[in-house]
Amino acid sequence: IKGLFSIKYGVGILLLIPLILTVIEVLFKPWFPGFIGMGYEWPWYLGFFLFGYSCILAKEDYYHFLEQKRVSILIITLIWTLAFIWIRIKQHHDGIPYVDGGWIWEGVFHSKMTLLGCLIHSFHAWFWCLTIFSWSAHLLNRPSQTLSYLNQAVYPLYILHMPLTFFSLSIASKLGLTNYPAVVFGCLLVTTGCLILFEIIKRTAILRFLFGVKPISRKINSLDNVTSDENKTTTL
Repeated sequence: IKGLFSIKYGVGILLLIPLILTVIEVLFKPWFPGFIGMGYEWPWYLGFFLFGYSCILAKEDYYHFLEQKRVSILIITLIWTLAFIWIRIKQHHDGIPYVDGGWIWEGVFHSKMTLLGCLIHSFHAWFWCLTIFSWSAHLLNRPSQTLSYLNQAVYPLYILHMPLTFFSLSIASKLGLTNYPAVVFGCLLVTTGCLILFEIIKRTAILRFLFGVKPISRKINSLDNVTSDENKTTTL
């Protein structure tokens, strides 16, 4: 796993991983359209999970890579975003779901456009992950009460967001909301609902255990602050 980070020019992380995600799309996407985690997205998201887990196992190699490549990652992400906008426009124009999948029902197995759609979609998604992680690590990864609070909320929000997503979509449908209004409504409802439920969970010992919420250790926080001060002194 660590060897991925030692390949020259960042090829392991910037090229090999998104190529594997692309292969998953090529294999599954023609038959199984994706919709909030179903169809081709199940093995695709599993790939994201495994690669993300691998990056965390690499620890310092991972964070060093992000810091070293974050500007390059941002520039490449913007390029892939333009490509993604283009493929979405082509999908609308041609009437073939290059991004969504399931084009076998349109009489197409694979073509240059479907293969290109798989490539653009996977690289676009992976590079946005790298962009968010690299700049978050650079700007936000420092001891703070907010970070400690959000770290506690990771597991509950991960577990709760999907049922709340279905609930919000159901409410949006009954209200007659579609497209962007439905997305905005869903994001607000899901985020608010997750945080409210997290506040309930963390106040009960049994629920804390079931949702993997660990208590914040004052001793650990104090040590983090000391370590942070030592690092600042060393840097100066």
